[in-house]
Amino acid sequence: MEKYSIDGALTQAQKDFLASETKYKEADIAIGAANAQVTATQIAYDDTFLNEPVITVDINEIYLPRISIGQKAKIVFDAFNNQTVTGVVKSIDTIGTVKGGVVTYEIKVSLETIPSGVRANMTALVTIETLRKNAILSVPNSAIIAKNNKYYVKQVVNQKKNVVQISTGVKGLVKTEITKGLAERNVIVANPND
Repeated sequence: MEKYSIDGALTQAQKDFLASETKYKEADIAIGAANAQVTATQIAYDDTFLNEPVITVDINEIYLPRISIGQKAKIVFDAFNNQTVTGVVKSIDTIGTVKGGVVTYEIKVSLETIPSGVRANMTALVTIETLRKNAILSVPNSAIIAKNNKYYVKQVVNQKKNVVQISTGVKGLVKTEITKGLAERNVIVANPND
């Protein structure tokens, strides 16, 4: 069987390891660690997976322990940014590749569909959900003050701003989980340094 492929380098791998470690979806505050160090993608029809369309992604070794076969993935082609394709991790290489001192591992994600109009060298963003938490208390990252390995927020009580120590959980791209120090409906300052 001939192998058809669409190659492309990701132009929008998330910029910062800490910032891209998780991605929050506002609806359920679902948290999905992403592909901050994805270096390239390739779509192919692979004989190994019974002629399913698959996308090949190089994942930085830092993320590899969080990736497993069967995890769900979302793929957005830059050219079709309003269309999300879903997929499932089908395989993970056991031998890494070193490029410029960075070790990456190839994973294959089986796609349910490929948008019509996809062409060679189009870029895509692949997000693999590695953690989901629902019904958590979270605040914008901009509201958190870090000092001496402790975290604080400015809470507003009777129009006065009080600095309150908090404990944090999972940090996302936009929000951070609060495990202690605040309660639902507390009012805080979103940008305490402004």
